[in-house]
Amino acid sequence: MRYPIRLWTAALTICCGLGLAAPLAQAQPTSADTPATRANSPQDAAIADRVSTALQADPHHFYRHVTVTVTNGVVRLSGLTYSNDAIERAKEIARKTPGVTGVEDSMQLEREGPNTPGH
Repeated sequence: MRYPIRLWTAALTICCGLGLAAPLAQAQPTSADTPATRANSPQDAAIADRVSTALQADPHHFYRHVTVTVTNGVVRLSGLTYSNDAIERAKEIARKTPGVTGVEDSMQLEREGPNTPGH
């Protein structure tokens, strides 16, 4: 069954008006080089910010395409990285971050291409 675009637009407008679409806005990174973060509570948001900042500060790896999601202190790292070493380092950074109670890895390797940074 196909629904007209106007129906979807109206539904989205209603959800936005009711505040139901707010969780969609939580994944906005602060800059082009900052990992995106998602959290369900202020405590989890603070943890997500700390992990994201620590990943961004790593001088050896590129984590712009990694998303940090925190639920009840458990960090889930997802997205793309360019090496197994970067994946292991990201998990280590997350584990060492204050407030983190666990780390789940959902990251994948990006195939190298012409725009791959030289890290």
